[in-house]
Amino acid sequence: AATKLAAVENTSYVHNVLVCTLCSCYPLSILGLSPPWYKDRVYRARIVREPRKVLAEFGMDVPLSVAVRVHDSHCVFEVYCNSREACGHHHHSRLVMQSVFKL
Repeated sequence: AATKLAAVENTSYVHNVLVCTLCSCYPLSILGLSPPWYKDRVYRARIVREPRKVLAEFGMDVPLSVAVRVHDSHCVFEVYCNSREACGHHHHSRLVMQSVFKL
């Protein structure tokens, strides 16, 4: 079966987080190798339960005025997230942006 791909955009009102809680699948052909922590069971469970806290641990403090949406990707439906550089987060290092936003 073909994989469906969706794109979501981070805005000043919504911050999107991507995770595959089932198997840690990742759109390898589009984004390259996933970071090692992405496959960690603890990360996959925590990002769903407490996304703001996990993001803060990555150095990304999302204001309470911004909704956090966690998208559970899986092997037949994958989600790609655009960065928030246009929303004032360009001061973060590219490495942090890559780890948080799966660039």
